[in-house]
Amino acid sequence: MTDTKPVSLANDEQKVSYGLGWQFGRHLQTHNFDGLEMETVFAGMLDCFHDRAAPITDQQVESAFKNIAALAAAIRQREADETAGRSQAFMSENALKPGVVITDSGLQYKVIEMGEGRTAGQVDNVIVHYHGMLINGEVFDSSVERGEPVEFPVQSVIPGWTEVLQMMPSGSKWRVYVPSELAYGQVGKAPKIPGNAALIFDLELIEVV
Repeated sequence: MTDTKPVSLANDEQKVSYGLGWQFGRHLQTHNFDGLEMETVFAGMLDCFHDRAAPITDQQVESAFKNIAALAAAIRQREADETAGRSQAFMSENALKPGVVITDSGLQYKVIEMGEGRTAGQVDNVIVHYHGMLINGEVFDSSVERGEPVEFPVQSVIPGWTEVLQMMPSGSKWRVYVPSELAYGQVGKAPKIPGNAALIFDLELIEVV
């Protein structure tokens, strides 16, 4: 699709008009799919707005939507199966590296720096810095990059975090390797974390509050 020409945003009507378009665009971005044609979206919007008869029926739209959804689900499942294999191989190889500790749940961690503060209980809140990566090193989320630590209840996060945060004395910095079943499982967390993905976190427990 080509870029639209610049528009005037001088008055309230223009600003609200643009804002409505922006919100709809954000919705489409969230529900994007391969083959989405914005020109065709605009055509449908204009036909509806001007009360012109649609050239296709609701049933045809529903059938096409189901076809696309089924194709997307099949692709996600294939990708999740491939990710599962890579994740399992990574965790198996990583378990053999020096300094890596494995818990009964399958969680792995390596102590970078051991703190001397108190450890958290399941009902505590903690303040942490973290740097989250896929096993290929791609960063998917990082409070470190944002420059601001986060506070949350220990029991409100993924199981791997809930487990390890109760093991770390405050002041500790650990590298944590989380198998998919202790992270986001088969579903993953769109758009950056695929299903069955093992995750790596550089985790710093700043304070138990």
